[in-house]
Amino acid sequence: MRGPVLLGLLLTGCLVQGQAQADEHAAEYREEIMEAVGGHMQAIVKIAKGEVAYNDHLVVLARNMAGLATIAQNIFPEGSAVGDTHALPAIWLEPEAFAERLQAFLDAAGHFDAVVASGDMSGFGEALQGLGQACKSCHDKFKDDD
Repeated sequence: MRGPVLLGLLLTGCLVQGQAQADEHAAEYREEIMEAVGGHMQAIVKIAKGEVAYNDHLVVLARNMAGLATIAQNIFPEGSAVGDTHALPAIWLEPEAFAERLQAFLDAAGHFDAVVASGDMSGFGEALQGLGQACKSCHDKFKDDD
């Protein structure tokens, strides 16, 4: 009788450890995705400021940003507040407010992509500003920038 109980405890321990590792991997994955968002934003801003002459890259960067915004919608699952992360606990304590910020990012990235893809750059500055504001509004409350 002790054998099955010990085996059950051992398997439970393995499952718990496996879940902890999965949560940590999810947090690491999230960090990589959000670093990609930041890298894209930095590249877009360099082009917008005229610091680099890669205007032809804007279409790809805008499309990728929209894709990353889509991915961002589901990379903050409950239980993934582990490891070395810049994500603040407020993400999981205020899920509705965080979901609103994620939706604003998705909308702004989609709009920015549409403006760039259209080739009519008259709305570029406003669309970029909207994207930056969406990022900032989330960072202000839900990201540890240190």
